[in-house]
Amino acid sequence: FMVKGLIPVEGEIIAYSKSNLSYIFVKEFFEKLGYEFLGEYKDNSYIIKTPKGEEENLMKKLTEKYSQFFEKSSLRYSKLDKRFEFIANLENLVQNLNESVEETNFSDKLKEISNYILDYED
Repeated sequence: FMVKGLIPVEGEIIAYSKSNLSYIFVKEFFEKLGYEFLGEYKDNSYIIKTPKGEEENLMKKLTEKYSQFFEKSSLRYSKLDKRFEFIANLENLVQNLNESVEETNFSDKLKEISNYILDYED
């Protein structure tokens, strides 16, 4: 899928496995197909390196030939990675805030969250 307004990383896709395939299986699977396995992306998804311009071909191949292993694939967007990381860090800060509701430094924790949000650059 394409994300409107974002530029995909050239030569990389994300493959989402249907089931909990082992890391080793996925790595060897893509290497046998002639692609470089870059590692796990998130739960049951993996980053695969392709020759530049071949991203769509591999995504189509996964859908048509290997749908028993992969439910979908997508282009990789580094800006999305950055946004997801920001959200995860923000969730941790909010969780820490929940734990400090009764502490005297509560307003300091709020300022820390506020500064974190204000300092974010997309």
